[in-house]
Amino acid sequence: MNAHVMCQRNTLNYLAVWLKRFRKRKGYGVHSPAAFYLIRFVFFEKAAYYDYERLMIVVRKAREHFDKYVEHLRLYKLLFRLVNNAQPTSIIEVGRVIGLTTAYLAAPCKKVPVISIDVKRDQNLSDFTSLMLKQHAPNVELHEEEVVNCLDEALLRVEKEERLFILFRLELFEVEVAMQIFKKLIKVTNSQSIIVMTGIHASKALNRLWKDYIKSDKISVTFDLYELGVMYFDHSYAKQNYLINF
Repeated sequence: MNAHVMCQRNTLNYLAVWLKRFRKRKGYGVHSPAAFYLIRFVFFEKAAYYDYERLMIVVRKAREHFDKYVEHLRLYKLLFRLVNNAQPTSIIEVGRVIGLTTAYLAAPCKKVPVISIDVKRDQNLSDFTSLMLKQHAPNVELHEEEVVNCLDEALLRVEKEERLFILFRLELFEVEVAMQIFKKLIKVTNSQSIIVMTGIHASKALNRLWKDYIKSDKISVTFDLYELGVMYFDHSYAKQNYLINF
């Protein structure tokens, strides 16, 4: 798929989803204390983190040159909060649009290595991303090559990490490739791992993939926020999929 495929809703679609999930906001009806905490104090946290202002400079710069590739700020900020809450020891991003998700993933844990893997796309876009991340996220290691093979090498380096955080841009890959990627990702997860998937409602085929993925016995609790899904592997959570009106 093309890099400009975004996990954003248009106005009509946003309203339809909001109405459908009206009673699924901010933890209403959630009885698990751990799940309630994540919903109220991570997904919907409103605090202005110290890095938000610095990262907004990067977003504005991206809008000047590649506006169609800039996604909604709520996606970027949510990724920041998820990483900040998890405090991972390694981060892997599979699929990259312009590098803004990469910058927000890298910001909360500046000494934690971030491996970002994507296929080669537009050269001007790649040059912008490389320069931007070199200036604002020097802990990021960029790869632009055949994703599946490159991922094998990356996963060998992190397979023993205790706290692995993975962002998988599902909508940027064909379904068959996405299936291969997920099989590789889930093999290296442990009870402290987290996988975030964007594009879980980008098409019927990708939504079917998400629904198939969350049936895995290895996965405990999952959260469907429409633009993205969050998977936890800690079985102190009861196995359940929560629909969230995000």
